[in-house]
Amino acid sequence: LRKQAGKQFMDVGIAEETAVALASGLAAGGAKPVYGVYSSFLQRTYDQLSQDLCINNNPATLLVFAASVYGMNDVTHLGIFDIPMISNIPNLVYLAPTTKEENIFWANRKEIMAKSKAEGRDLDATASKWAHENGIQVGSPAYRLHMDHLKLLENRNQGKGMDDWK
Repeated sequence: LRKQAGKQFMDVGIAEETAVALASGLAAGGAKPVYGVYSSFLQRTYDQLSQDLCINNNPATLLVFAASVYGMNDVTHLGIFDIPMISNIPNLVYLAPTTKEENIFWANRKEIMAKSKAEGRDLDATASKWAHENGIQVGSPAYRLHMDHLKLLENRNQGKGMDDWK
């Protein structure tokens, strides 16, 4: 990854707070930062996640390793607390796909939203058609979850708050 990213790769060492603040600043400037972190170290970044990244609506991708129940392999580096800790942060979408279909649906969200806008179609209709064409069961829990996230993104793009998200 370091070789592929070239000069764009930054290693901040064990300064997790700095990494999130840096990602937020880069995102504010138009970059598309990706930050990888071990789940048990995510707790160190709570203030930066909440106050730097999410309150400012700066789009960044965080890849969390050894998260949730998977991270129960040690007594000091437990990943079980990541979801409860950050689930109350506004403007944060935490995805933990459990199936291939969930992962595919989320990975293609921009394509679905772009098609909806280009075709002048309702987001629900476009996403339903896309899901059907790609073998994802419309109405399944995974489908409904991702539709909620798509609607959140659509509202955010239109300047609406989470209260308008229906």
